[in-house]
Amino acid sequence: MQTGRRTSAGGREQSYVSDETDRPWDGLGQDDSLDKSFFQTISSWLPFAKEKSLDLNENDVDDYDYDPRFGNSKQKTYKLPMVILFAIVAAGSAVYTISKKKEGPSSERILEEIEIVKPDFVFEHPYISSSYYTSTKSLKTLQSVDKFQVQPKKNQLAGKKVEGEKDFTRDTQTRLAILRPFCAFDAGPLPTTFDCWQSFPPCKVAAFELGGEFDEDMLGYNDENKTFDDVGSHMQKNAKADVFLFYSQTFSENEVAIKAVDKIIDQYFEGGGWAQCFDNIYAVEANIPADLDNYIPPMQEYLYNWVNGPNRQFEAGFRIIQSGEWGNYDGFYLMEGDSIPIKSYWLDVVLSEIEMNRPFAIMGA
Repeated sequence: MQTGRRTSAGGREQSYVSDETDRPWDGLGQDDSLDKSFFQTISSWLPFAKEKSLDLNENDVDDYDYDPRFGNSKQKTYKLPMVILFAIVAAGSAVYTISKKKEGPSSERILEEIEIVKPDFVFEHPYISSSYYTSTKSLKTLQSVDKFQVQPKKNQLAGKKVEGEKDFTRDTQTRLAILRPFCAFDAGPLPTTFDCWQSFPPCKVAAFELGGEFDEDMLGYNDENKTFDDVGSHMQKNAKADVFLFYSQTFSENEVAIKAVDKIIDQYFEGGGWAQCFDNIYAVEANIPADLDNYIPPMQEYLYNWVNGPNRQFEAGFRIIQSGEWGNYDGFYLMEGDSIPIKSYWLDVVLSEIEMNRPFAIMGA
């Protein structure tokens, strides 16, 4: 900090304090040009002005106050005008605060607090068994599920099928559930794991929709030189596959997980692409308590339940598929988040291997 004197434009010496940046309030009350009439005008705005007008006199103004920190330097201050100034600022702040309260909460806050009217299927089985459907705030997502999945299926089971709709009642040899397990840690990045499904479409039907090559000549198993991944586009005619977005804990307790699923389901119902390979998409949960949803590899020699989360989630997934509540499946493929396709038509290959090797209890490692 530096102290000293400087000379104003009028030639008067004024004390100053310099500390890296000038303080804008240092000069308050130091200008002799301040007119009493100005302060009389300000005082007329104040509540007490009606009772007693403000009269500046020599008793109200200390022309010269000496600050011992600056030796003989003179610092002229107007005490009463400063009080008036602060009173005006305080009154303005109070008025602003009151006006903001009258405005009420923001529109975004109001939209969050308004309970959306959800479609009826949310409260019906099997959807009611997952808290995702009652917890999501995305009405668009729920309406898409209702319009493109729930209602068409109900109508087709009742014998009413609209031309151009996906056929939910066609007969197939195999019905496969694709379980995509995820936990609280990887909920946010979950949608990005589906991006590669656009680059490497799961089936040839999807490749056709995405503008890729659709080779109708690759059919059957008669070629002796055929490799295991050399499968035809006919696989989707004899099999069905559904996607299960499988959360380890409870959706209603994690908004990040809900929004991640919203994004994936919205992409699915945009139509075309990888969505053409699957009949349905669901969001299910294992309901593992957060304190038991453990996966801590560095502690495997010290903590007996270091892998409790994945183990309990696998068990819950098995029971969900086995229960038949979401449909009757011949099996499920546990496709974890780090299972990234590096080649197109991977779902066709999986379905082909099932047909070639059935019956079996477990296939793969």
